[in-house]
Amino acid sequence: MTERIGLYPGTFDPVTLGHADIIRRGAKLVDRLIVGVTTNPAKDPMFAPDERIEMVRAEVASVMIPIESVLALKEGDLLRLNSPAAAGITLYADQVPVHTGRPGRSGSRRAVQVTGNLAKGKRP
Repeated sequence: MTERIGLYPGTFDPVTLGHADIIRRGAKLVDRLIVGVTTNPAKDPMFAPDERIEMVRAEVASVMIPIESVLALKEGDLLRLNSPAAAGITLYADQVPVHTGRPGRSGSRRAVQVTGNLAKGKRP
């Protein structure tokens, strides 16, 4: 099956609730959504490009992973992240904790390694 990839470019200066809504809805429509932070020479930005990228990363970090992907996880699997991860990661499916993990790296990228499964509805 062909992967459906979406592209959402914008200046995101700053990220608004409208941008966040489009990111959340767009992520549900495609297999992979690429959010591109661009520049517009006709605009005088309030935030530097690095600041805008971090704002977008923070918003993208809140996008939920499809339930099928979470349920298919097993110990040792890696999930790529684009934002810093704190120790003691808990992965949720439909607001129910299902896996525990720890922050780490996959090559040069930040990642979470699944370290265990939680009993249905049990909090860590």
